[in-house]
This record gives sequence, structure tokens and C-alpha cells, in this order.
Amino acid sequence: MAVVKLSKSSTKFLYKVMAELDLSQNERPLALKLAFAKGIAADELPIFSEEKAKETKDFEFNTLVIGRDLERTLIKHLIINKIQKTIDHENELDHYILTFIEHGLKIMVNEIESLTSMDNYLLHLFEKHSV
Repeated sequence: MAVVKLSKSSTKFLYKVMAELDLSQNERPLALKLAFAKGIAADELPIFSEEKAKETKDFEFNTLVIGRDLERTLIKHLIINKIQKTIDHENELDHYILTFIEHGLKIMVNEIESLTSMDNYLLHLFEKHSV
């Protein structure tokens, strides 16, 4: 339950995603939740590197915007299932939440950039992830 900071590049990605989805500043937590979901659902794992951790940071937020109480427990177990490793400390959980958010933002921006000018990203997400 810590305050974490997005890298400068991920902050730019966040604002690009928010603009594409027409989200206001008050809806930024929704964009972060979508990015986390996108990152955790991705087939490939994000790169966990010390270099990435040292990158200049820009925007900070509390990881509780992703989930509280039971949601946080669910998030922890989703991450454990994904990385196949136990998480012993809250700081470690916060690090993984941040990593999956940044990974999800990168994926989302790549998808946005692959759309034609006539495509809508919200419809793309719906079509791609509908059951």
C-alpha cells in the first residue's frame, strides 16, 4: 500500500491512453486499472530489471487505486500465479503492480498505434476481449 511512480515514458503512455479513451483526470484510476488488467493478461511477462527501476520517474500514485482489501488479495494471487513466485512483502507487491501497469500501458499504446484513423480503441478492446 505504497505510493509508486510511473516512469516518464509510462506517464506519456498513460496520457495517450486516457486521451484515446476520452477519460478525464478524475478517471485516471480507471486507466491505471485497465493497464494493470492488460499487463497481467498479456501472454508475455514484463521485463523485471534493475535498469527499469532506475529510470527517471514522473507521475506518482497510490497502488490502492488498483484495488483495496479483498481486491488486493485477488491482485496478489493473480500476480503470484503469473510470475510463479511467492510475494512476501507489501513493497514487493507494489513493485509488481507498478511493473504490470507499465507493461499494460506499453501494450495499449502499441495497440493504439496499430489502429487506423477510422478505428476506435474502445471498440477494439471490446472486440478483442469479449467472450
